[in-house]
Amino acid sequence: MTPAGAVPEETARTLRVLLAAMAGGLCLLAAVVVYFSASYSGPAPGAALVATLNRLTMTAMAAAAALIVASEAVWRALLRADAGAAAARLQSAFLARAALREGAALCGLVVALLCATHGVLRLYPAYWSNFVPFALFLIFAQLHWPTPESLAAEAG
Repeated sequence: MTPAGAVPEETARTLRVLLAAMAGGLCLLAAVVVYFSASYSGPAPGAALVATLNRLTMTAMAAAAALIVASEAVWRALLRADAGAAAARLQSAFLARAALREGAALCGLVVALLCATHGVLRLYPAYWSNFVPFALFLIFAQLHWPTPESLAAEAG
């Protein structure tokens, strides 16, 4: 039996496994992007393609900002919900917050992959900015690594 307000170790362990899996999948995709960028040997991209990838980059960055802000709003809303046990609400809230941030990172990495497969990352280093949401996800994972103590403090 856990004291009131305490987070069960099982809940924290489950969240650690899921957060690590999310981060691992994103790291794998990031490695694929780096590989494709390093091995690109095709022609230089045309201006129309660069303009399209520029619009995709701006859209991905705006979506990332919106998803990160939304993740915090969802986190708070789910924690305040009346339905379910406290540990279940905490788990749902944490997963929703992490999933929204993972979506932001995934969007940026997909645009980076498109840039890499067309030679844009090699010619225009500014497009590596598509890695920013991925880096923010890794920082989030490190700062919010789920332990019973950190989860209780955040949800408290």
